[in-house]
Amino acid sequence: MGVGKFPNMSPSLSAWLIVLIGVVSCIADSDTSYVLLDANNFQLEVDSKDVVLVCFFHSKAEPEDNLSQEFVNAATRLQGKGPVLAAVDCAIEKTLMKKYEIEDFPTLRLFRDGKVYHYRRPIETNAIVDFVEMLLQPAVATVSTVTEAIELTESDKAVVIGFFSPENTKEYETFLNVASTFQASDGQAVLFAEVVNPQVVKEFEIVYTPMVFLFRPNEDAVGYTGMFNERELADWITISTTPTLRELLPETFLSIFEDNTPTLLAFVDKKLPSTGALLTVLTEVSVRYLHKINFVFTERQHFGALAEKMGISGADNAIAILDFSKREHFLLGIKDGATTSKEVNEFCDSYLKGTLVRAEDGAVTAPVTGEIPETVVIANPSNELMMDFYVPWCDFYINIGVPHSGLPRVSLLNSLPSFNHTPTTSSPSSNTVAVTETGQATAK
Repeated sequence: MGVGKFPNMSPSLSAWLIVLIGVVSCIADSDTSYVLLDANNFQLEVDSKDVVLVCFFHSKAEPEDNLSQEFVNAATRLQGKGPVLAAVDCAIEKTLMKKYEIEDFPTLRLFRDGKVYHYRRPIETNAIVDFVEMLLQPAVATVSTVTEAIELTESDKAVVIGFFSPENTKEYETFLNVASTFQASDGQAVLFAEVVNPQVVKEFEIVYTPMVFLFRPNEDAVGYTGMFNERELADWITISTTPTLRELLPETFLSIFEDNTPTLLAFVDKKLPSTGALLTVLTEVSVRYLHKINFVFTERQHFGALAEKMGISGADNAIAILDFSKREHFLLGIKDGATTSKEVNEFCDSYLKGTLVRAEDGAVTAPVTGEIPETVVIANPSNELMMDFYVPWCDFYINIGVPHSGLPRVSLLNSLPSFNHTPTTSSPSSNTVAVTETGQATAK
C-alpha cells in the first residue's frame, strides 16, 4: 500500500474521502465557542445542561441587532468551563422569539433548572464572563462556626441564614432552590448561607429547625414565620430586601420596564405636603400586588412630558396603571394630590378584574382602546386616530430625560416608549400616521 492511498478503494473514492476529511477539519477549526440553536435542538440543549446563556439576535435587521461580538468573545473565554453559551437567529426562529418575548436585539436570557431569567448586565465581554463565573459559585455558603456567622452578618449586604437539621431534607432543598433563583436573577444585594452543623445550630440557641433569619445592616435579625415553600420564602426575602415601590429615574428606566409586567406609575412633586403620605400608601399597598403589578414613582421634573402625553395635567400628584402587553393606560383621579389605601386597592383590583372603563367624571379613564398590527390605536372621538412616531434623537426623548443609549429606535407619542417597534424610515424626523376605523394606516 503506497503512502496516501486507502486500501481496496478506487482513486476517485479516495479523492472524495480526502475532500470530506478536509471539510470536517475546516468545521472543527471554526469557532465552536458557542452553539447555534434552532427550534429542533433548543429544548434539548437547555434541558440537558445546567447553565445555558442564550443570545437572541437578528441577522437581517440593523447591524447592531446581529450577534454581538462581545458575546462571542465571552463565549471564547468561557469555553470548557461548563456553562453553555448559545445563540438563536430570530430572523429564522420566529417561534422561539415569540415564545420568549424577545422584542429587542441582541437580548440575553439565562436558562437554568427549568427556569428562564433576564440578563441585566451590559452586553460586554467582561460583564458576561463575570456573570457566568458568578453562576459557577455555590449559591449558598456553608457556615461552620459561630465566628463565621457573625462575620457574615456584619456584611454591608442583606444576609439570609438557614438553620437545618439532618431530617429537614425537603426544607433544605427549598432553601437551596430559592438561593439559586436569587443568584440566577443576579440578586447581588442578598447573600445566602446555611448552618447544618448541629453544634453550631445549638450555639445559636436554635430550638426548632428549620429556621431562616434575615440579617440587614444595622438592624435586628428577623425570622421567617411563613410556610416553607419556594414562592412564599422567596416573596418574604424579596419584600424584606428589595423596595416594592421603586423610583423611576433616567438611569433606572430600562431596568424597571424590562418586561411586560403592568406598572402603577405615580407622578409626584416631593415639594407638595401630600406627597409623603401618598408614597407611604403606595409602599403599603405594593406588597399585596407583588408579581402582579409593579409600583413605581417618579418626579414630574424627570418625566413631566411623559405625564402630559398620557393626559395627566396640572401640578398635583397623579397615578396611572400602564399595561404594556395591551398598550393601554388607566388614570386614577385623586384629590389634592393624595389618596387612601382603599382607593388604590380598589383601583388595582378593578384593573386586574378588567372592569376599568371610561368614567363620565374623568376619575378613571381608558385612553387606549385597542391595537392594530405593529402599532397602537389611541382613542380619539373623531373618525380618525392619530399617532406620531419618534426616533431617539427627537425632542420627546430629550424632554423626558431618558438616556439615548440602549433605547428602542421608535416610540409612540401618546403612550410609553414602545419596546418592540422599528421605524418605517431611518431619517431623523417624525412621521405622522392616521389610522382609520377600518385599521388602514395612511401617511400625513
